[in-house]
Amino acid sequence: GPLAPNAEHCSNLGGALQRIARFLARPLVVAPHNPATGATLVAEGCAKLQWKTYLPATVVIDLACGETELRSRLHPKWRNQLSKAERSGITIQDLNLATDSLKQVSDIMTSEARLLGFQAPSRSELRALADAFGADLAVHTARLEGVSSPIAAAVVLYGAGEALLFALPTSAEHKGTNAANLVLFHAMLEAQRRSVNRFDLGGIDRNATPGVTHFKQRTGGLSVAYPGAFLTVPGPKVFHTVARVSIRLARRRRQTR
Repeated sequence: GPLAPNAEHCSNLGGALQRIARFLARPLVVAPHNPATGATLVAEGCAKLQWKTYLPATVVIDLACGETELRSRLHPKWRNQLSKAERSGITIQDLNLATDSLKQVSDIMTSEARLLGFQAPSRSELRALADAFGADLAVHTARLEGVSSPIAAAVVLYGAGEALLFALPTSAEHKGTNAANLVLFHAMLEAQRRSVNRFDLGGIDRNATPGVTHFKQRTGGLSVAYPGAFLTVPGPKVFHTVARVSIRLARRRRQTR
């Protein structure tokens, strides 16, 4: 999850992580989204690990502009899909997971997870996110007249300087409605309303999910490689080597099971 809203708030982040590691009495592995955070962690004594994070890169949208310019940056095909969705009668309803029912959001995420072949977060995990972040975690849903459940949703965590797209599911039977374009663009405008300047689209992997990668890259954002994974330990730096070996052995044991 977010460790700091932006690079300016990363002062002594390595020291804070080491205190957490001491409290837990075990090594701590951190995989930040922001390259600046990675550089800060190395400068403050954390060791960079040689294995990659769960996703190689992300797409970050610069929101320091007006709505007209934001639209003009969209890929022509993406912009046309957005216009079609706006004319189709799809409406947007904003939910707060802390107060609204989780069932509809959970159902649509489970539906897309089955389609893409991954496991969706459970209702209890969504509830934990809602309890942790409160009003900063918002759900924007796309509704179609005559359909009782949302046809698409954007689950977004709004920070002080950056928004993070947690999920963007669309129901399998409504993939051709372009509702995902509409609900994501609505989230961009909401981020601007909250004075957020950067929107992280939550990661891309060209090999594993080429369609999702293509969709996110056409938003006019900048592709940014994740900086990697970093290790901090609850003690002197000499323990970095011990922790590295322990992690490598644990990964090998999992692979041979």
